[in-house]
Amino acid sequence: MGNQSNHNNKRSAIDSLYYSWYLRVCIKLLIMKILVTHSSGFDYQNELYIPLRNSAMNTTHEIILPHESGKQRVNTTEIIQSIDLVIAECSYPSTGQGIELGLAWANKVPVLCVYKTGSVISSALNYVTKDFIEYSDTNDLIDQLTKRLSNN
Repeated sequence: MGNQSNHNNKRSAIDSLYYSWYLRVCIKLLIMKILVTHSSGFDYQNELYIPLRNSAMNTTHEIILPHESGKQRVNTTEIIQSIDLVIAECSYPSTGQGIELGLAWANKVPVLCVYKTGSVISSALNYVTKDFIEYSDTNDLIDQLTKRLSNN
């Protein structure tokens, strides 16, 4: 009977370790690493960065805002290779953003394009994604992104 008890204790310890590992994997799957791309032709700090940082998404996902500390160059080529999603604010045309979206597509990183109602967006975006969100204002953008990301 002692052997059976010892065996159950070992199994319980193994089950506990497996469960702990499984929880870490599940949590990791729920937390996405997200790169936000955009044109430099609008007030992205106030219209995009601050609302994202102040949202619940900022605590549930790792959000990378490449120009948060200013306009210094950021190597998005390297970043794109290690992310789970690109959110592209496409209300304003941007050659640099187009390059980043091409890199995301080439690396098989999903792209979610968001744009403000009334914006004329490039039809070329349909080559990198079929996933678009049209929003009316910053609050609407955050609400729709929160809903979309909670469904992933």
